[in-house]
Amino acid sequence: MAPFRSFAWAHLTLLFVVLPSSFFVSNLFEGGIIWFLLPASLVIVNDIAAYVAGFFCGRTPLIAVSPKKTWEGFLGGAVGTVAASWVLADAMARSPWLTCPRSDLSFLAPLACDPGPAYAVRPFSAAEFLPAGAAAGELGAGLAALGAAASRLTFSARPMQLHAVALAAFASLLAPFGGFFASGLKRAFKVKDFGDSIPGHGGMTDRMDCQMVMAVFSSLYLHAFVFGPGGAAGGGGPVSSVAALAAAAAALGGRDQLALLASLARAAAGAGLLPGVGLEAVADAAEEAAAGGELVVDE
Repeated sequence: MAPFRSFAWAHLTLLFVVLPSSFFVSNLFEGGIIWFLLPASLVIVNDIAAYVAGFFCGRTPLIAVSPKKTWEGFLGGAVGTVAASWVLADAMARSPWLTCPRSDLSFLAPLACDPGPAYAVRPFSAAEFLPAGAAAGELGAGLAALGAAASRLTFSARPMQLHAVALAAFASLLAPFGGFFASGLKRAFKVKDFGDSIPGHGGMTDRMDCQMVMAVFSSLYLHAFVFGPGGAAGGGGPVSSVAALAAAAAALGGRDQLALLASLARAAAGAGLLPGVGLEAVADAAEEAAAGGELVVDE
């Protein structure tokens, strides 16, 4: 049985450590540290808020596999996590070090980039969150009246704060099922907590048992609603970093750099940028040089 026990522990280690880490590292390079730190923090906040709410108000058991979890703790954790997400997102979105995509894992290196519209404060109307056509009366008189009232309700926020609320809702409602799985695992091995570094609340591993679910969701959400077409809630597509793109271009070989130059020059010419500069000539010369000739651009 010993080899099979070791085999099972190896796969559980992969599930708990490698799987979420791979998604979080992807978020680091594509969206910045905020897309690792915020989802991970919300899971921990939800765990603590649910514990506090359940400790003081818990009366109704939630699930048999984890007897101490209660509905009051579950709902209290959700409210606390959503509130914390709004504040944490606003604080984190102010720092370029957190919002700029990484080009490497040198966390102490300073970063500077255009963070993009997802992190800038802008006005919102409550009508934006209603179905399309509601305000125009296309979906009924009731929704038309609601849309008219909602259009008068405005507020200012960072789109990242709205993304954070969505992440908090997931961390509160679905990510705890990762905790339920961990609870079943602990009961199977007849242990109460993975550790005891936090008296009465387990160890660091107990804070991370929902991360495997949250890491997958945050990565999918980043690509679908922030990097997706138009960027939901003002995401506006990927957060661009000229420095990161320049670093990636500098790592290319000479011929690849020339091919990239030709592609960028043709794209700029097609968009009507820098008229009269002769971008097509630059593109032709770069393609010729990439094919083996010399780079010569006529004045």
